[in-house]
Amino acid sequence: MIVSTAGGGEHRFYSKHPDMPHVGNAVPAQWKDLVDVRGDDGWVVAPGTETPWGCWQLVGDWHTPPEVLAKYFGVPAATFANFPKREVYISKGPVPPPLPANPAPGSLDKGPLTHRYQLLAQRPSVYPGGTNRLVSQQQFPISATVTGALMQIKPGALREPHWHPNADEWQYYISGRARMTVFGSHGRVRTDEFNAGDVGYVPQGYGHYIENIGNDDVELLIALNNGSYESISLADWIGANPHLLLATNFEVPENTFKDFQTRNRFLVG
Repeated sequence: MIVSTAGGGEHRFYSKHPDMPHVGNAVPAQWKDLVDVRGDDGWVVAPGTETPWGCWQLVGDWHTPPEVLAKYFGVPAATFANFPKREVYISKGPVPPPLPANPAPGSLDKGPLTHRYQLLAQRPSVYPGGTNRLVSQQQFPISATVTGALMQIKPGALREPHWHPNADEWQYYISGRARMTVFGSHGRVRTDEFNAGDVGYVPQGYGHYIENIGNDDVELLIALNNGSYESISLADWIGANPHLLLATNFEVPENTFKDFQTRNRFLVG
């Protein structure tokens, strides 16, 4: 997450790709320079046909049932009763606090170059809701254009709400019964059920989550058309933003978010 302060007369660039969702606050010294997309004081220039998803997408477009959000964030479903049911594009709230220090960068380790990767020999990542084996270019350096995963979701569990900013997702359901919900901009949403032998698809940047709605484990094979695996969860997004900003955006009290589980949970049991 990158946070910085902009002044009058500056130009800002926001990537057309969904790996860089962004939000803006106006502080008192900047109110006179605030660009209002509805007025005549400035311009917002957005790529049109070059944008892979073709339009804006706001976190408010994720019209998710309260019971799913309750399972995901670990709070009662009633917590979401007063969240807005409409698009919140520009909202007014209190002045944000000073910026925190930037976090330290991370690092990557690469394995040997080979044309074969033994996915089932990999120790899976274990979560309360199941397991996942992931092979990207980080684990399999020659795989520069494809990332694969073998995922197992326990009955009643949830693959957390998330999106992939740099790749489309293709799924093959090996066993079990699943339900997937996919979100697009302007409140577009689609839910479908999947059985063994079915194929699912999620366009790049579209929010989605998967539920196991059967009595047996769901096992599915996932492929993404990018060797660099990137995934942003809704919990990551909530946790990366100050409660003041969230309260302003969702029009609820600031303490609404104090008990949210805002770490990357991946597979929620």
